[in-house]
Amino acid sequence: MTPQDVLHHTDMGELWPEGAGAAFADVPSAYRSALVVRAQRIARGETPRGYKIGFTKRTIWPRYNVYALIWGSMWDTTVSSCDGTGTLSLVPLCQPRIEPEAVFGFRAIPHTGASLDELFDALDWVAPGSEFVHSHLPDWRFVAPQTVADGGLHARLLVGRRVPIANLARNADQLHRTLAGARVCLYKNGSLAEEGAGANVLDSPLQALPRFLVELRTCPRARPTSPQATSSPPARGQTLGLSIRVRRGRPTSTRPCRPSRSPSRDDGRCPIVRVREPCLTKVPAVSENWYERNVLPYLIDMACGTGPTRKQRLKVIPLAQGRVLEVGIGTGLNMPFYDKACVRAIVGVDPALSMHRLALRRIRDSGLSVELIGLSAETLVADDASFDTVVSTYTLCTIVDPLSALREMRRVLVPGGKLLFSEHGLAPDPEVRVWQRRLQPWWGRVSGGCMLDRDIPALLAQAGFRPDVQQRYIPGPRFVSYHYWGEAVAA
Repeated sequence: MTPQDVLHHTDMGELWPEGAGAAFADVPSAYRSALVVRAQRIARGETPRGYKIGFTKRTIWPRYNVYALIWGSMWDTTVSSCDGTGTLSLVPLCQPRIEPEAVFGFRAIPHTGASLDELFDALDWVAPGSEFVHSHLPDWRFVAPQTVADGGLHARLLVGRRVPIANLARNADQLHRTLAGARVCLYKNGSLAEEGAGANVLDSPLQALPRFLVELRTCPRARPTSPQATSSPPARGQTLGLSIRVRRGRPTSTRPCRPSRSPSRDDGRCPIVRVREPCLTKVPAVSENWYERNVLPYLIDMACGTGPTRKQRLKVIPLAQGRVLEVGIGTGLNMPFYDKACVRAIVGVDPALSMHRLALRRIRDSGLSVELIGLSAETLVADDASFDTVVSTYTLCTIVDPLSALREMRRVLVPGGKLLFSEHGLAPDPEVRVWQRRLQPWWGRVSGGCMLDRDIPALLAQAGFRPDVQQRYIPGPRFVSYHYWGEAVAA
């Protein structure tokens, strides 16, 4: 299957021949093919209009057998805009499906490794969108290299009203929370088919941008058949679309519909679909309210800094060594307990940027080299085997997908590296468990989503760790005071 064959089947809307997908054995070779196709499309007069990012929701990876983000080019022939309702031709799409999108426009070129604040400064606008994706492999059965070679599955993108970033947020943290709380409803023939939220996309569409820049940087360059045949960051004025997967992450299948009574540019001869623009309004997430920004960080700092919890930290933090990743660094309560003689550098990740300002004082006082990153643990932007130690204290209770986070921690640990942990969780006593379940709805609202009954040893084992766990009640209310601590290595 040559790049010319791929482009031909895209133009004709035909399935690839049986077994043709085997030509793409790995992701690097697939990107090389995709970049050649990109050069061919440019040579015939098409203009790149940006990039799409696919498979941003980890829970759908097993369903599609794709275990990473992918990206592909978008074109002036595939991207269009509307102001409310748009009409798109489904010719020559192959097995089309529809996905709601968040679409970003850039006013400056972000550099690889840009922080969320730097990305915020580079953004110009954000818009709702509807993307039609298609697959040239039968029944959408593929592996990651085949989706890359197949243009990232991109077919059409309809971009709705562009909302200036300044109208939505004053800073990266506010934009992150606003997009995470945005709701998306997908209708089919007037009936609600599925619904979802921006938080389904790596906690927020904004959080996907740094990961995309890393993926773009690591893409192998194709042989320069033209000056444009190499990858580059999104250029000024270009767009970047990210799928906001609906509930359960399943794209809704669509069928070509008959033309409406309104005249279309296809004159009724081509299958078309009319798409109503999703409404993009500032729908605050729970974590965007005044309480979450101005009260909760101080309550967490106080609750997690009590005498008993400090003693728990002392049991694990001094064991850290080498290059350390602290997941859920929060307000920096672990800083005083690191052994400076053993720790070379610390990278602290936490999506709650409001916590960072409280952590800065402790970081300065520690004298340690610490880098703060506003990312969730489920999507660590770090190379495999890049940390000697991973630290998680009072973090797994609030992570939405703790199993994915633990697997990421295992991925970034060097062989023989250790995960040091101290967490509260599921109590052994039935009567305490009853109260954990009863109090959970109220507790979660006031504590930033903290879960009282996480089974920490089970999660560690499921994530592929071999844990050495100690456990007991520590002083405090019994529903929140059963603790697990120790260290774990990859099984």
